[in-house]
Amino acid sequence: MRRQLLSAIAGTRDQCRPDLTLTYAVHNAFRRDAALLMSASYSEDVRDGASIRAGWQTFKRHMAMQRSAKDSVLWPALRARLAGRPRELELLESMEAENAEMDPLIRKIDAALSHDRRFRLREYAEDFSTSLLRHLDHEEAEAIPLLQSVLSQQEWRAYCDEQRRQVGYKGAPSFFPWLLDGAPDSTRSQILDLLSPPLRFLCRTVWQPRYERVPHWELTSAA
Repeated sequence: MRRQLLSAIAGTRDQCRPDLTLTYAVHNAFRRDAALLMSASYSEDVRDGASIRAGWQTFKRHMAMQRSAKDSVLWPALRARLAGRPRELELLESMEAENAEMDPLIRKIDAALSHDRRFRLREYAEDFSTSLLRHLDHEEAEAIPLLQSVLSQQEWRAYCDEQRRQVGYKGAPSFFPWLLDGAPDSTRSQILDLLSPPLRFLCRTVWQPRYERVPHWELTSAA
């Protein structure tokens, strides 16, 4: 069961090759949380603070894991493959620049939430969401097709292994409910199909209820 779970984290079946269904599901979960962050930034009710912080910390944690896997394994492998191809290397540099652009915005949101300065949160959330959405669109339109065309199976496998390590066996029970939160039925079905029947049962009966017991992005005004 442990091996099946770790394979599902990387979106693999018989071959260690990232499943783009999982990749796009993660990106869409980021888009969902960016929209929820924007909605939360308009709340002025102090009772919403804990829920907003929980949503943001979960969002931030999964962004960091995905970025770390790409920065440590995927982009370096792609850069090596693209040696002598300056136009394509420029794309990687733009990916890095877009990520770097988000770092100070993340810190500003952290500070606004830590000190309950939500009067500044709206500005920071808008800047961050704009930057993130632009980056995701850019990656999907250009970087993903490029890396699919040039990376070897061994390089894919190394990326899969790093994805597994980042999420980890202990992290999967929170990763899958977060990933599927509000997802369309078609996406839910595709992602759950990556799991064995026992793990699908665990996801529905244990992981999902545990995730839902902690409010994420729930606003008093929307109750």
